[in-house]
Amino acid sequence: AAGSGSHSVNSLRWLLEQAKAAGLTDVDLMHDTVSFSVVASHRQAVVYLHWLDPKEKQFHMSYLRSYPTFEADSIRGCNNTIKNIIDNAEGPRQIQIGKALVILEPLTSSWNVQFTAPTKPPTPSSSFSGDVNFRKRARELQEE
Repeated sequence: AAGSGSHSVNSLRWLLEQAKAAGLTDVDLMHDTVSFSVVASHRQAVVYLHWLDPKEKQFHMSYLRSYPTFEADSIRGCNNTIKNIIDNAEGPRQIQIGKALVILEPLTSSWNVQFTAPTKPPTPSSSFSGDVNFRKRARELQEE
């Protein structure tokens, strides 16, 4: 969880720094790059918050809450927590990423790195790419 969380934070930070340098104004690198992870077993699910301390340039993984899987109320609480995380990802986070991608389009020449063909099938695309109206909505928000 620590590795994937820090990777998520760092990837978002990099994207938003690029967009900020290109003119995106409403960027809060501390707030906009926070990520969550859930570690689950047959006994419990544990939710963590991942963030970067901008002064120390150090990644942190903070425990938020654990949910025993053998209590109905706890399972409902875990479900609600995960739903809140997903709602944020589909709402404010997706909008912020969309604004960053719109500002950075077209991609700069330094990003056009040539890669060799993968030996394995590519990773499936993210849920953001499946929404055909995503770019249109992001552009509309940018124009407001």
